[in-house]
Amino acid sequence: MKKRFVTDSGLFNNLVLSPSGARLVVPTSYSFEVYDAHIGTLLAKLDRKEFPGCDELTRAAALSEDEYLVGAENGTLFQVTLR
Repeated sequence: MKKRFVTDSGLFNNLVLSPSGARLVVPTSYSFEVYDAHIGTLLAKLDRKEFPGCDELTRAAALSEDEYLVGAENGTLFQVTLR
């Protein structure tokens, strides 16, 4: 089965699944987005402005279902907790 997740961010180069596979995290140049991996619904979106000093978001890593690390192009690392 193929699934497509349409985002307004255009091309992206890094997708991260939560440990259970239930959430899909998409860090883009402009935002940090979390989708329901089963139905494709956008669950959360943080604009780049929420990351102080960040010029562009790059890579992410899942720490748990609700905690993620996301890096910025300038080398800054941020921890994101979803509630």
